[in-house]
Amino acid sequence: MQFIPPFGETGSTPYADRNTSLGVDGSRVPAQFFNDILAELLEVIAAAGLTAAAGDLTQLRQAVQRIAAGMTDAAFQAGWGADGTGADLAVQVYGALTAPRPFSIAGVLANIQAGPVGADLILDIEVEGVSIFTVKPKIADGATVLTAGTLTSAPAAFAVAAGDEIVFKITQIGSTTAGQRLTVTLVAGLPEAPV
Repeated sequence: MQFIPPFGETGSTPYADRNTSLGVDGSRVPAQFFNDILAELLEVIAAAGLTAAAGDLTQLRQAVQRIAAGMTDAAFQAGWGADGTGADLAVQVYGALTAPRPFSIAGVLANIQAGPVGADLILDIEVEGVSIFTVKPKIADGATVLTAGTLTSAPAAFAVAAGDEIVFKITQIGSTTAGQRLTVTLVAGLPEAPV
């Protein structure tokens, strides 16, 4: 948002109050001033996942609180023994959570301490039973570094609604060495604002 000068002025001319004793008329406020402020406020409310409603004078405060609280990235672990040592990964579901509020998934980070051998390790994240990827992320055969997948929503982040079930699973493991001690983090953000 840029500075909008008083009607009939240019640059950064400040607004002036009316002062009849000094003969100052006061600044006239252009409609664009109010339109821009309203648009900015509505953008903050929408970015926090709220729907603007007439008569609710707490929405800006609610939006700021939600945004200030931030989003917590969600982490999953797989291939860890109960004592913290490594355990071979398997093709299975390793964790699930229910979204407490609307947010977006911008991507996935992963770290594996013992990489797969003989085949790539492929992981997936599903929301409400559907993969969020058109190309699933993987750790290549013999590697320990994640090759990012492609979100079905690319280039935008993947939108998650409050109450959605999010599932993390492994869909392929190394054929000689499955892989061990994998940590996967969903990179979360605020919900995408409606267009």
